[in-house]
Amino acid sequence: MMYLYTSNRLYSVWHVWCFAVFEQYQKARIQFVQTIAEQASRPQNIEILQNAGVMSLLRPLLLDTVPSVQQTAALALGRLANYNDNLAEAVVKGDILPQLVYSLSEQNVRVLVNSQRC
Repeated sequence: MMYLYTSNRLYSVWHVWCFAVFEQYQKARIQFVQTIAEQASRPQNIEILQNAGVMSLLRPLLLDTVPSVQQTAALALGRLANYNDNLAEAVVKGDILPQLVYSLSEQNVRVLVNSQRC
């Protein structure tokens, strides 16, 4: 097996490859929510996003482990919901609000725990 030395640590090529795959996955999620949030700010894109089922794609990202993914998914959903009453109703009926509230409370707990460690 091949090994790689970095910062006085020994890593197998498998570990390096695995890390790279997860990093790529994280970047893809961030890029996805940023693109959707940007497109949701343009009224001409709302119907296309709705028909593509973007709300159901954004919903699980509210619980993502990366705070910027969670926050940007919430921003995109907010922009969609602000467009018209039907989309706002879809956010409510799609059980998106409970996930959003849970996500916010989890972030607050993490901030509190981290501040107590200092």
